[in-house]
Parts: sequence; C-alpha cells; structure tokens
Amino acid sequence: MIELSVIIPTYNRAGRLQDCLEALAKQTQPFSDFEVVVVVDGATDGTMEMLTTLTTPYVLTTIYQENQGQSHLAHGQEVAEPVTPAALGPAPSTLFQVIHEASPSVLQHGQKTQCQA
Repeated sequence: MIELSVIIPTYNRAGRLQDCLEALAKQTQPFSDFEVVVVVDGATDGTMEMLTTLTTPYVLTTIYQENQGQSHLAHGQEVAEPVTPAALGPAPSTLFQVIHEASPSVLQHGQKTQCQA
C-alpha cells in the first residue's frame, strides 16, 4: 500500500533528476510503500526522453506541463523541504527517515500535515 508520494518538480535538470531517481531505487524502504511523481515543467533538455527510458523498481508517474514556473508547482500543496540526491545516498537508507529528518512537520507517524509557510 502506498504510504508516501514523493513529488519532484523539475525544469531542465535531467542529470540531477536521474541521480535522484536512481538514489530512490537504492532505499531500504519497500518499494510498495511509496510512489514518485515527477512534474516536468516545460523542460527542453531531454528530461522527458530520460524519463521514458528509465526503469525503476517503484511506481513512477510523469506529468508534463508547459513551463509555468516554480511557484505554480508548489503553491498551496503539502510539501517537504527539498531532499537532494546527496541526502539519499550513496548508502541505502529508509526514505521515510530521510524525509522526516529534512521536514519533520510533513511526515509524522505516517500522516500528512500542512507545512507552515
């Protein structure tokens, strides 16, 4: 059962995005516990091509939209502080632990909470 959705907004960062998605594949958290949603905001650097050829052990959903800017992607959403690929690895770790350490108010005992701006 999916307990966590990792939402990654991106614009022209195909290399960093691939590093992040590969780091998520090395987590010790069971892959059935989380999904990854990548929102591609009008990228022109091959991001979509990379995503269509990438194979992941977890559910990966890609959403493409015309470029609308960073503030449009996160406005009014429940979001965590950014978690970089460096925070995820090189050693496998528990995804829930990494996110909780980065943004304790977002993930509390498996429940979503609203972040304070």
